[in-house]
Amino acid sequence: PGPRARVVAVVLLALVVFLILGLLAGLFVLRYLQREPIEVSLSPTSAQVETSGVVQFTAEVRGAEDEVIWYVNEVEGGDATNGTISSTGLNRAPSQVPPGPVTIQAVARADETRSAQAQVTVVAAEVAEEETTPEAAATEEAITEEATTEEATTEETTPEATSPTISLTQIYGPELVGDVCVYRVRAEVTGNPRPTIEFNRDDSDGAWGNDVAQINLRAGESFTLEATATNSAGSDRARKEINFLCEVPFAVTSVTASVSPPSWTGPCPTGFDFSAVITVNGPGTVTYRWESSDGGIDPTRSITFARVGSQRVTASFRWSTSGSYWQRVRVLTPNAIVSNRANFTLTCEVPPDIDVRPLTVDFGDVACGSSRRWGVILQNVGTGSLNISSANITSGVVYFSIEDDECTGRNLATGQECIIGVRFGPLGVCGPPGSPYDGNLRIRSNDPHEGTVNIRLRARQG
Repeated sequence: PGPRARVVAVVLLALVVFLILGLLAGLFVLRYLQREPIEVSLSPTSAQVETSGVVQFTAEVRGAEDEVIWYVNEVEGGDATNGTISSTGLNRAPSQVPPGPVTIQAVARADETRSAQAQVTVVAAEVAEEETTPEAAATEEAITEEATTEEATTEETTPEATSPTISLTQIYGPELVGDVCVYRVRAEVTGNPRPTIEFNRDDSDGAWGNDVAQINLRAGESFTLEATATNSAGSDRARKEINFLCEVPFAVTSVTASVSPPSWTGPCPTGFDFSAVITVNGPGTVTYRWESSDGGIDPTRSITFARVGSQRVTASFRWSTSGSYWQRVRVLTPNAIVSNRANFTLTCEVPPDIDVRPLTVDFGDVACGSSRRWGVILQNVGTGSLNISSANITSGVVYFSIEDDECTGRNLATGQECIIGVRFGPLGVCGPPGSPYDGNLRIRSNDPHEGTVNIRLRARQG
């Protein structure tokens, strides 16, 4: 080609590349816009707390898992100046009023550009002061003098050490915070000297004092809380069984879809089997439907759960065109949730199709001592490759024979044909004129519908 043709070819190639890149960019933007947005909400949105006090915050994430990172004035977990916050959202104010505003922020782990904020006002704790009148001051002075005199004249005594006792009392809960059931338990102790208390679990990290433990349970969980009181005279232990008793609204917590087989190559249409595992947090009825990548929507179905757990739902759909597709499950009630996409690939192939001409070969009248040849034509009228595996005379072998065979062992592409030459000759065995001769030619191939074709052979004695 000349220079002008080469320039035109380069321009056309650049145009094709530009169109492909534009299409890919458009698909990426469309997929980004179609994804479900992640939203974070925080409760309460504002609070006032005294120094060293605590506030419980609850974060809810829609469109992703309910996992957040907690910040106090942009510091993860907070600090001593502006206050701290635990992984469960429990905010403890600093011991002194901070120099500026305090902002609590919950950031979604799934997308750290999504967050919610709350404002906290920290005020100094009020200390009650008693008014002292002149009369009260005089009385207090007299009591002090009397106590001093008594102290000087009384022998100092040390109380006798006593072994500790401990009991556990639930003082808060069950209270549902997000998807967590919260309990608080206080340890009541006696003993001299005053015993130290140790819990085997405290989800508040000591926020409520050394004699109170907080336990956070998720649906279906239970825990045995143990507390040990110890002093110089001995130790004592108490246990309390804590179960998830919060009333949780019925909801689907997860749904996962799959397909079998994930790919298919062969005749179309063909069927694919789909299944999805739906998990719920309690008894109830779920409504759902299957959706496909071509916009198809299956009628709404339902399934009932007797208790917390999972059940599998199934469906089968037939597809007839080559391509890559997906099916998924959309839960409609009690809450909206969409499964992953069950992706699959279909490659349609039309099978080979053998056409034989003629199906009956009539050699007519043949004189004794002579012979006659006939060609049987085989053609592939399908789209898959046609393999001719064998060609044999199965009856009348004394009179009929294969003279030439250009078909056996060949693979015929679409439209290709070949010929098998069959000859009739009595070979010295002659009957009366008009005597009939019959035989059969059998051809075998990979045609899925006509794997074996029989051709009738006939002739007459001339």
